[in-house]
Amino acid sequence: MGGTVHDLRKRDSLCRYVKTLHNNGVTLQQRAENMVLTRPLRVLVKGSSVCHVATVCDVSSHAVTTAAHALVEHTAVNHVIDEAVKRGPGRGPGAGRRDLLSKLCGSGRRRGGCGAGVTESMHLRELRAAPTFEKIFELCGGGSEQNVHPCVLLTQATAVIITAYEDAGSKFRDRASRMEAARHHGMAVQSVLGLAVSS
Repeated sequence: MGGTVHDLRKRDSLCRYVKTLHNNGVTLQQRAENMVLTRPLRVLVKGSSVCHVATVCDVSSHAVTTAAHALVEHTAVNHVIDEAVKRGPGRGPGAGRRDLLSKLCGSGRRRGGCGAGVTESMHLRELRAAPTFEKIFELCGGGSEQNVHPCVLLTQATAVIITAYEDAGSKFRDRASRMEAARHHGMAVQSVLGLAVSS
């Protein structure tokens, strides 16, 4: 079965992210047959006597991220990296703010910004080396509840995009629905690039 186990009682950003994504096992992707992102932790419980029958139990305080989640997370974070490189430093709405885009691209006046012909920043190289939301939360200075929700939305939007282009028209029958999914995915990427960064 595999996967990474997360204790949902913890208060760090990654556990809040998994808890929000898992939502007691009722996320949208839980109902999909090919894109289950999280599942409950299941354990086999058996009494001490030889005649006791083992029972499978869900551990409500824990969730497991699946292999599908690893694929979606890697794809989503790489989309964030690509958009940061494309946009570069100080462009677009909110220029000059302390957000993830400014941290990834720097000010552009010194070595370390994004864009053509400029060396990548140390933070961008770190994110490329470990394209995970855990790394994004680390770059944001731990992350608050406000930083968790855009990452959950990006994860779900990326899962929809992957499903839309792999289902051969069984769920997304027309181009318009795939374009709408792509629009929401783009908005989610922009939201993640706008995450507040603590100093």
